[in-house]
Amino acid sequence: MKRVLRTLLLSILIVMTLGTVAQAKEIYKYKAITTKQNTWYKVKSNELISNNYNGSEWVYTYTSYRYKVTVPANYYLTLTVRNNGYNPLGLYKALKADYYEYYYADSSVKTYKIALPKGTYYFGQGYNDKNLAFKYKLYKYVNKPNYKSSKALNWNANKKLAIVQLPGHSYPRWYKIKLTKKKRVYIWGADHAVMLDAKHKSVRVESNNYADGYTYGSYEKLKPGIYYIGIIPDYSRNGSVEIVWWK
Repeated sequence: MKRVLRTLLLSILIVMTLGTVAQAKEIYKYKAITTKQNTWYKVKSNELISNNYNGSEWVYTYTSYRYKVTVPANYYLTLTVRNNGYNPLGLYKALKADYYEYYYADSSVKTYKIALPKGTYYFGQGYNDKNLAFKYKLYKYVNKPNYKSSKALNWNANKKLAIVQLPGHSYPRWYKIKLTKKKRVYIWGADHAVMLDAKHKSVRVESNNYADGYTYGSYEKLKPGIYYIGIIPDYSRNGSVEIVWWK
């Protein structure tokens, strides 16, 4: 009986002791830093402002730095990220957002093409990486309603186009080409492409994965005439940018 009572008292003591262990609370104060294009920014880590014990818990207050980028309508941006680890650069939709919407990370230097709706966004890091840095540049694009082959736009050989798919608003883009001699047609830079002849019948294509992305080519040489090329999106929820051309 004494052993049982002793065990019970020990259990109560442990519970009381654990109950007095101070809990920790973190508070973040966000600071926006205005940015400009073609400028490297070394991303500041969260900085501890104060740590206080209020009688029941420790309260840690930090400054969290966010880098403000404004994207006009019909612009996409290229983002170059530099770090020595794998901690990501986060893209936040609001200054005080708890979680990033997308993230970009690489072990060295990498450039991303990002399609975003018009608005103000913030870059920042959720980890303390002293080597994390970035720069960006905005590019204007024109989206036309060539979403079916009957609305195809004329497209000359070797003319590069920016195919921009905004998040949640992706659709195919159709172009019309004209061959003056018999040749194979290659499409560069597209995630996926299809081809039709002048009667809108499917033309067989093959794909190959090269260093600069997928390349689609007609299976055989095509006769002179009119053909249609459809650039099909991958329907990424993050949006996408494809720089495409044919030759």
